[in-house]
Amino acid sequence: DLGATGRFLFISDVQWERALRYGSWTYPDAEVVYAGFDTDRYPIADEPVGRPWGGRLLYAGRLDPRKGIETVVRALPLLPGTVLEVQGTGDTAYLDTLRRLADELGVADRLELVADHRGGLRERYRAADVVVFPSEWVEPFGLVPLEAMACGTPVVATGVGGSGEFLDDRTNCLLHPPGDPERLAAAIDELRGSPGL
Repeated sequence: DLGATGRFLFISDVQWERALRYGSWTYPDAEVVYAGFDTDRYPIADEPVGRPWGGRLLYAGRLDPRKGIETVVRALPLLPGTVLEVQGTGDTAYLDTLRRLADELGVADRLELVADHRGGLRERYRAADVVVFPSEWVEPFGLVPLEAMACGTPVVATGVGGSGEFLDDRTNCLLHPPGDPERLAAAIDELRGSPGL
């Protein structure tokens, strides 16, 4: 039982539970230590960024169907005048899938695809009205919502996986069910119509 040979640290309760469920080891000396982010790169804003609504959504992260990006593209027809910037790396062939879907839905002119290695991400967070974190799989954690909030940008997310341990609906984000473009669009509309929120 390698798990009993020393101290183990997990990035979230979700990861610890998965290790117990799917592995064969015990972890008698373990605890959760959440991931942090670089506050020099993403200094924590004193207050949310006050600016008029510009209709800019940002997805930042890995290009992967499990991340729920298609759900956000499907929400675009419900959000007239809203632009989605998808910024990330990973499966660049997946960008073609997103382009085809946007074409089918008639929103190709409102989808901006940027394959980037996190360059200028702080400025992208600050330029967005909402950062979407629409993950549909049980992620271990998720730094994007924390970085966005540090930049004073509201977050709309699913809270699936480890991010559910720090995302609290209507306290530090708005949550929507995974794979539900209507509820995602409703949350974004609510933010648009409520500057105080």
